[in-house]
Amino acid sequence: MVEAEAPNEDQPQKRDIATFQESKGDLALARQPQPNDTTYIGRVYDVRSNSLSCPKCGSQRLWRDAKRYAKSGVEIQRWFCRDCGRRFSDPEDSARARSKFE
Repeated sequence: MVEAEAPNEDQPQKRDIATFQESKGDLALARQPQPNDTTYIGRVYDVRSNSLSCPKCGSQRLWRDAKRYAKSGVEIQRWFCRDCGRRFSDPEDSARARSKFE
């Protein structure tokens, strides 16, 4: 009678090594920072999406005029337009002063 061959021990080991190599690449990707909604970049109001301009004439030639303080203690920057002379507050600062989350 012919004796049955024993299962090859090398096959599962090679498959496990290949799986490990694939997962090692996945692990390298997992270590890199991934963008998501919970990533803290800094204070949101410190990053301006567009440049500030005068609400009356649209000019971007502005001077920092003064600062005012809301009842909550939040500092609001006042601006002076060098073209039309209008004084105004940054809308983002005003919204932050009204916010109850600060």
